[in-house]
Amino acid sequence: YEHIARVLTVAGELALCDGVAPSSSLMWAAFLHDVSKPDCFTVDHAGSGHFYGHPELGAKKARVIMDRLALSHDLARDVCLLIKYHDKPLRPERSCLLNMMRALSGEGVDTPRLMDELMDLKRADTLGKAPSCFYYVETIEEMRAMAHELLKAGEPYTIKMLAINGGDLIRAGVKPGPELGQLLNSALDAVIEDNIPNEREALLVHLNLN
Repeated sequence: YEHIARVLTVAGELALCDGVAPSSSLMWAAFLHDVSKPDCFTVDHAGSGHFYGHPELGAKKARVIMDRLALSHDLARDVCLLIKYHDKPLRPERSCLLNMMRALSGEGVDTPRLMDELMDLKRADTLGKAPSCFYYVETIEEMRAMAHELLKAGEPYTIKMLAINGGDLIRAGVKPGPELGQLLNSALDAVIEDNIPNEREALLVHLNLN
């Protein structure tokens, strides 16, 4: 409970220091981010405690809580995404951050805003722990800056942002059906993981369709 109170306090104060009011999705996520830790607590053979799986289970429990409170669908969706990924290890690397944006994308989701709020939540979660953990804040801010650069450059993190679409694949000889989606996801994987240029010809060549 003390940790949750500190995370809520830090999330609110840091947002105000940045000159903006803390968002509802950030504050709800800060409040509920560890809601399933008691359900996931285990002790290993050395006597150390662990909370494996608490972010995923916490997102499901938060959905039930927020639905019971009749909160909006969009707010619950954003909060559950933040909770689900708040403890996911991230590195200040292009592919890692683009894959995180990919996970935070979806119908109606404001991915750039949610990516910033994920960094806010990670920062508050870190500062809500022991001082020995505070070193991670510098890495979080490095990742935030890199994410902003990727977004400004228009780096793709969804198939809709690719330079090719289903029509291009059909014209290249692919039959309509599930294979279209599979190939487009494969192309996005290549752009993110292998840094293949997000250009029509380069992507068709990569997919052996040119």
